[in-house]
Amino acid sequence: MVSSSWSVRAVLVAGLGVVAPLTAQQSPRAAPAATGQPAATDVSDSTYLRLHWAMVTDTQVSAEPTEAGRLLAPADWTFDGHAQWDTTSHCISNLVKVTGLAKSPDGLSAFELFTPFSWQWFDDSTIRQIERRSAPTRAPFICPILEIVSPMDFIRRAILPRYRPGAREIGAEPMPKLAASAQSQLQTAYAVPLRGHQYSSVRADAGRVKIAYEIDGHHVEEWIMATIEVIAFSPSIARPKQTGYAKSSYIVTASHVYAYRAPAGTFDSELTLFATIVNSIRPNPNWISARDRALDLMLHRYDEIPGRRRIAVLAEGKHTDTIPAEGQDVSGAPSHNFDEFAVATHGLASYLDPATHARIDLDAASPHPWTNGTGDYLLSANPNFDPARVSGGPWVPLVPEHR
Repeated sequence: MVSSSWSVRAVLVAGLGVVAPLTAQQSPRAAPAATGQPAATDVSDSTYLRLHWAMVTDTQVSAEPTEAGRLLAPADWTFDGHAQWDTTSHCISNLVKVTGLAKSPDGLSAFELFTPFSWQWFDDSTIRQIERRSAPTRAPFICPILEIVSPMDFIRRAILPRYRPGAREIGAEPMPKLAASAQSQLQTAYAVPLRGHQYSSVRADAGRVKIAYEIDGHHVEEWIMATIEVIAFSPSIARPKQTGYAKSSYIVTASHVYAYRAPAGTFDSELTLFATIVNSIRPNPNWISARDRALDLMLHRYDEIPGRRRIAVLAEGKHTDTIPAEGQDVSGAPSHNFDEFAVATHGLASYLDPATHARIDLDAASPHPWTNGTGDYLLSANPNFDPARVSGGPWVPLVPEHR
């Protein structure tokens, strides 16, 4: 939902937010993903929360349905997640649309991930005109030409009118921790093209907007967040006769576009659950490989595109791909600090699952979490809570990770 490489390929992964990518021990074979149906329990009380893995599925990348990624959601919530290939897209960065919606039984609480969106911008108005005129001959590569906006304005312009019509904005704020983390990862992902002056700069910003609306007569509140990543490079049209020419062209991507809602008046108490869900998002490296192979087939058809044009569309070389290979150690992977969403509560704590060796970030107010080794987790702040009362065991404690 990444950090992602901000190349064409990795922009697609940004919808799955690669916070701590899968290792071999965290592969889809280690813990079967949930089907979206509520899990059965032996007790019905509010002293604990049961989480399980929910799956984002791609039915087009291969002959069999493939897990594109997964996230932790409350076990009694339903989940619908898909990676869909849009063959009508005229921008290869926007070809794969990744979406997902986890929803509580009453529909009032929910987590939603929106697909990343890429576009381009040119300081020079002449270049903008040339790009627009040449678009029909470069359909697979031409991305929309739109102005660079802040994360909050992207949400207001692209998300609210389409997905939340009629909602009332009640707040907006930057997310400096997330922006700093995204900036650091951009600098790392594009260190080589920056040193080679293929790109002149990279920058990231993050923010969120809070809205209010009604569902079946019930008042709900919702935060929607996004990051904006901007890659600047020299224009593809040379101007040798103009001295001091400093106008740039840009590749822009809105990623990590997530929303979380709850009944009005209860929102702050649910912020840590939201941070838990977001920090749990994992892409499937096998799906990434299959998707990349399909994209490469498309890209190879257009190898006649000049070097500068290709650089603008695809950051070439593996140095731009920060998604580790299976088995690569990611224990030192930088965090996106998504716990900014939990500042009103108690934040997150990191644990290791002794069965799968996966790192899990969970609510810090639940000091005794358990796992059953098949992808289900129990959280309780009650020191006297007995996990043996819950079906699906045996349950064993998660191991606190000391960093």
